[in-house]
Amino acid sequence: MKRNAIALALAAALLLSLSACGVTEAPSPTPSGPAVLTHWDVLETPAPNIANRRYAGCTDTLIPADDYGELVPYIGGESEAEFWGSGWFYGLATREGEIITDPVYTSVEALTDTSTTLPGERYGDALLLRTAVELEDEPAEEWMPKYDDRYGLAAMDGSWYSGQVFTDCVCSNPFGALFFDLEGDAVMLSGSDGRELWRWEAGAIPVEGLRPGMVYWDCTYMLGHYLQFMLWTGGPESENTYIDLSTGEVLDSAPEPFRPGEDDWASGRVRYEGGWYEIADGVVTISEDSGAEHSFPLPEGSGEYSYPSIDGDRVLFNLDNARGGGSVLTDLDGNELLRTGEYLNWLWQQYGETPSLPTVTEYITSEDGMSSYSVIRAFTRDGAELLTAEGALTQWDDRLLIADGESYRLTDLDANDLIRLSRWQALDVPAEE
Repeated sequence: MKRNAIALALAAALLLSLSACGVTEAPSPTPSGPAVLTHWDVLETPAPNIANRRYAGCTDTLIPADDYGELVPYIGGESEAEFWGSGWFYGLATREGEIITDPVYTSVEALTDTSTTLPGERYGDALLLRTAVELEDEPAEEWMPKYDDRYGLAAMDGSWYSGQVFTDCVCSNPFGALFFDLEGDAVMLSGSDGRELWRWEAGAIPVEGLRPGMVYWDCTYMLGHYLQFMLWTGGPESENTYIDLSTGEVLDSAPEPFRPGEDDWASGRVRYEGGWYEIADGVVTISEDSGAEHSFPLPEGSGEYSYPSIDGDRVLFNLDNARGGGSVLTDLDGNELLRTGEYLNWLWQQYGETPSLPTVTEYITSEDGMSSYSVIRAFTRDGAELLTAEGALTQWDDRLLIADGESYRLTDLDANDLIRLSRWQALDVPAEE
């Protein structure tokens, strides 16, 4: 089954946003799924809503413009299902919190290179947008998806937009994204300006096994402008095809980025995003790519597996369970900023080079075991407690996307609200309304 198809079906079918502008017929050539227009003036929680809109009325598609600046996603709705958990609906806003689209996207992602360890090369300049559309025919079984994916590519600053005209995203990184369109053609778009670089027509795709409707995460791997497509035929090894995504050429052999290179394991050094570290005789040595060097003893309570997790100028250590467990936050000179009996992790950074916040996450399951949610406590990078979110907390550069007990929020890193919208579950509104 297509990746996330069930989740998308439930999300689209069970949209519990604050007020809906309905499932609409989208203007050609941009298909549209469920779209949301929220009447913030009549849905107030104890904390006042903050919802400054660029456009009046339901805005269920990105309107290209040259004056938005860098766009950021915000959470504006959610779905709930008995067996399949919950999902979030996202809109797009300016960094200052001006709403550009209603929360019509089931996901908003920056084009990302997961293979790089250089922070400045990790992200591209485009957004991968996913929506959902209702299937024309009823599914054979009640539990099967009733909605299908649609994908679009847009400039990070909203100056260009492809429309939601693709059914599948095969792979993506800062170079661009390979899609299937509504006719079954494979189409490669540039990540820098959205241009179509090339296409393979349906029925003439020169890669055996590559087709719409697949699960792509376990058969595609993208490095630079090259794609490795792995066809699994039941044997222990895959049959690999290599494609130059700048031209669509199928290569005779693996290109240079896919050839084995030398590693540094013999030296004991370990690569992190921004430098190297090694541990010897209880001392951590961090070598930044800038040339700076730092050495300090492992924190008290460390064990054999207390490896540093380095993010900019801060380090997390998970301590030995046999010695009480917990975590320590330090600077690059080993000065302790926070010690806790809980386990710290860096907040998921969806996009950007701003360092992440440290967090503690608790997963809570209902008494019947049929549903669960997370409670996330975030700290400043100096170790002070900052906020608690009962639902969602992610980071987009220097902005936070939050769902807490009362509201959906977009804030700066000091938790100052830029957008604040009443959360469905906090409202005293009958479900049928």
